[in-house]
Amino acid sequence: MCGSEEVHARMAEMFGGKALEDVEEALRSVSQEPQPMSSSPFLDLEHPIGAYEATKLVLLAPVAFLRLLGIVICFLLIWIPSRVHVAMVGMRKKKKRKTMEAPSTDLDDLPDDDLATSRVVDWFVKPCARALLFFSGFLWISVKGRHHMKRNATILVFNHITFADPVMLLALLGGHSGVAKAGVSELPFVGAIARSLNYLFVQRRNSAGDQGASHRHRTQDPQAALSARVRAHPERVLVVAPEGTTKSADCLLQFRRGAFVPGIPVQPVIFRYRCRHFNVGWGVPCNDLFHVYRMLCQVVNHVEVEFLEVYVPSAEEKEDASVFAQRVRERMAGALGCGLVEESVREENVLREQGIRPNWRGTRLAGC
Repeated sequence: MCGSEEVHARMAEMFGGKALEDVEEALRSVSQEPQPMSSSPFLDLEHPIGAYEATKLVLLAPVAFLRLLGIVICFLLIWIPSRVHVAMVGMRKKKKRKTMEAPSTDLDDLPDDDLATSRVVDWFVKPCARALLFFSGFLWISVKGRHHMKRNATILVFNHITFADPVMLLALLGGHSGVAKAGVSELPFVGAIARSLNYLFVQRRNSAGDQGASHRHRTQDPQAALSARVRAHPERVLVVAPEGTTKSADCLLQFRRGAFVPGIPVQPVIFRYRCRHFNVGWGVPCNDLFHVYRMLCQVVNHVEVEFLEVYVPSAEEKEDASVFAQRVRERMAGALGCGLVEESVREENVLREQGIRPNWRGTRLAGC
């Protein structure tokens, strides 16, 4: 008799059949007990504001103001040509619609060749993105795996930690397209810049913030649109964050299938933000603006970007996007040395809707 069966038989003799079932049920209920709220990947209580951090928030306030001014100037330098380009493309699309005699066709459903090949925006975006990061406290960017930065992978996937992630990729790769949540299309400055780069705007399930996004910029069928974009412009890198949102913890959330549906090689990229007193990870902070202020008050923010080897899917992975996504997720987690969690944007929205977030000092949860 094997070990587990022997233990089971002895427990049956000791407790009896019915009692044994009750014991097993109790053990299952304990193992399935929900984790404490503080262990959520979207909540950070490990970097509270101590005396040192509070002193920086006061003394470095002028530095934060100057950095903010620099960030605004960088956004303006990118936004002006982006806005002009979007307006010009919009006029050309209207002419195409009249020529095609499609009175009810959405402008975003028409060909985007002009938008996808924008050289004017590409010229501006790379130096301005690097300057924006400099003013955000990222004085230098450590890059590993440059030899893996090949052009034979149209789709690039990365672990999403903070707003700086896509800006890092713009600074390193120059102009590229991508996928963003629908709410990004409505943001001041950022929305026009993303549209000029021909981003796809996706309404995430269970996301109240994306519901208010303009229907004109929202992609109705994200997976079909992504596959069509890859086929139409294989030369232009498409960056995707499969997790669909940012978080505070060092982990990988559930991956969405969209980036893996086309079944083509993908380029995994991982970000490592080293922090001691302040965590740049953007989960559910006490206040979004205060989180930005704390970031601007850091003497320097450290980041390392690593390009992993291009992942070529097997025949099985080409047929099943879920298997493809999971194996790329495991590859990235292994390189990061972090764990896999089952949370997704759904849990983040629950926290925001219930008002559960760290207090101003970051020592305990408020709204519980």
